[in-house]
Amino acid sequence: MRREIQISEVQVFQDDEQGYKGWLADHGRGFVLNVSTGKVHRSTCKHIRNYEAPHIKQTRNTKVCAARLDEIRRWATTHGVALRTSRCQSCDVWAPGFRIGYRGH
Repeated sequence: MRREIQISEVQVFQDDEQGYKGWLADHGRGFVLNVSTGKVHRSTCKHIRNYEAPHIKQTRNTKVCAARLDEIRRWATTHGVALRTSRCQSCDVWAPGFRIGYRGH
């Protein structure tokens, strides 16, 4: 039996609101790492989709986006970013097993 492998790219957004919003619109089943907090969210999570507040710049803090959670974990490990051990209360993503660090939030 042939196994399909999904290939996706990690996208990093810093001060790029349009690119970030476009990625979210195109990836309804993706994942987003907020590098400043180390928390991972689903791309549909209300905590990372503050479109109603245009004065808030979502990519002021770097966002790392990928279609698969393992790609977020791999990027975080490669770049020395500690992932939070607590789950997002809204979208319930948890990324255990990789360079996890508690940041006190």
